[in-house]
Parts: sequence; structure tokens; C-alpha cells
Amino acid sequence: MTRKRKERRCPCGADISLTPNHTKWCPPCARERKRELKARQQEKDSARRRSLRPMSCVNCAAPITITSPTSFSRRCPTCQKARKAERARTYYALDTDKFLERARAYRAKYHEKVLARTRRWRVAQGPALNERRRQVYAINPEPHRESARIRGRKRYAAMHSPESDGLTKAQWNELLDIYDRRCAYCFSEGPLTMDHVYPLSRGGRHSPDNVAPACRPCNISKLDRLLIEWVGRKT
Repeated sequence: MTRKRKERRCPCGADISLTPNHTKWCPPCARERKRELKARQQEKDSARRRSLRPMSCVNCAAPITITSPTSFSRRCPTCQKARKAERARTYYALDTDKFLERARAYRAKYHEKVLARTRRWRVAQGPALNERRRQVYAINPEPHRESARIRGRKRYAAMHSPESDGLTKAQWNELLDIYDRRCAYCFSEGPLTMDHVYPLSRGGRHSPDNVAPACRPCNISKLDRLLIEWVGRKT
């Protein structure tokens, strides 16, 4: 025997007998009531926000803009960010090895994803980073010049050491002919530079068997890495 539902009606007169027993309004009235309650609460929050006294940061005394009457910080956004960074550094220092191992495992698992994200970041931040380097150099250029001079002297000493066989202009032209005057790495044409396959900074020799023609982008990208390191980094 089925039990009859008790007839119930919304204050607007609509039949709500088929709705759950705890429902007192039809769907349109329920939505309207929800909007009214939300507007009423927003009005209360605005009145309370206006009644609050102006606040200042406990660290730098900067004025704080209160966006919520129920939850706010006693620090300005800049100080909040600095505090979070300090907490992160402290937490990282407690167990550095664990975080390094976790980072290595993540990079090994998502190698392609990390490389793609790094490339996007370099493309997006490249102009800003170059401008920042130029500003730092303009403020105090002498340390950068001294560093360049030291690297030049070390490179000159490695290229003209007794262990190095040397590379004549004729030998360099012969190497260019062997590689068809193209980059040995990307096979592009254009201005070519001398790249030491085994870097001089790692004990490589300045000799024909250790020199290959490379375009400037490839030479800069390779830096002082071995081929296996550089190719692995690019892929």
C-alpha cells in the first residue's frame, strides 16, 4: 500500500509536494531567497568593513587595505611574501638532502615537462633578464671586466701551453672544408667560431683533433660542457 504524500505549497502558491520534506520553497523562490541572503550578508560585511579602524603593517608600518571583515593579516602583502619565503628557507634547511632527492626524482620522472617549462620561462623572461644584466653591469662594470680578463688569460695559457699542438690558419681552413663550412652541430651556414670539443677548462688541447667549427648559438649553448652533457641537456 503506497502512502500518499501530504500536499505542500510554496508561499508563492506553487505545489512542492514532490520535493523533499525539508524544502519550503519551490526552485525559483529558493534561488531568489539565496540571492537575497547573499546581498544581505554583503551589506553587513560592507558596514562592518567601514566601521573598522585603519590598520598598518606590524613590520614596515605600511597601511593595510582590508578586503574581508572576518579574516585579514596584520602584515602588508610584501611582508607576508617575505615571511613565507623565510619560513620556506627554514623548512628547507632542516632536511636539505630530502628535498634535493625529491627534486631529482621529479626531474627524472617528468624530464620533458621540466624542459618545456624551462624553455617557456626563458623565452618569456629573456628580455627582462638581459636588461637586468645590463643594469648590473652599468652600475659596477669593473668586477665583470676583471672576470673577463682572468678568463681570457686562462684561455690564452691553455691554448699556448707546451702540451697543446696548436692550430694554424691552414689547419682551420682545412677543418672548415671538411665540415663544408657548416656548423658541426646544427649544420647551419653563417659565421663560424672555433669550439673545443673537449673544453680547455677541463684540460682539453688546442689542436685540430679537438676543434670543430660551430655557429655562435651552438658555441654559447655548449659553453664548457662535454658533448654528452650538452646533448643530454638539450634533449
